[in-house]
Amino acid sequence: MIRANKGDQIVIHIQNNLGDFTTIHWHGIFQRGTTFYDGVAGQTQCLIATGTTFTYNFTGGEQYGTYWWHSHFRSQYVDGLRGALIIHDPKDPYLNDYDEEFVMTLSDWHHEESESLVKKRMAKGYDGYNVN
Repeated sequence: MIRANKGDQIVIHIQNNLGDFTTIHWHGIFQRGTTFYDGVAGQTQCLIATGTTFTYNFTGGEQYGTYWWHSHFRSQYVDGLRGALIIHDPKDPYLNDYDEEFVMTLSDWHHEESESLVKKRMAKGYDGYNVN
């Protein structure tokens, strides 16, 4: 989980050891002036090649709340390349109104890695997996 405060500079260093390209998308974060850190592969950012590093460096501005980050290449997020991004507001008037904070992320769970599932779907066609 990544935590920051409203207005903080968020610096994330990525070392890609996946054996495939990747990018990270910061879901819900407005990339004003930093669209090249939005993580949309081939549109706002070049892919991060295997064995290379990339540093994301942006601010959440005035945003605060619960967001999430995930791979934006193929279906890597299905295999677990995702997580929570919590931006706190230090001036939150409700900050002391609760005892504990729990962050839970939910997703589908597959019994096989995504690459295997994609290959099967491509071989049989998507209609073989649709329920109509």
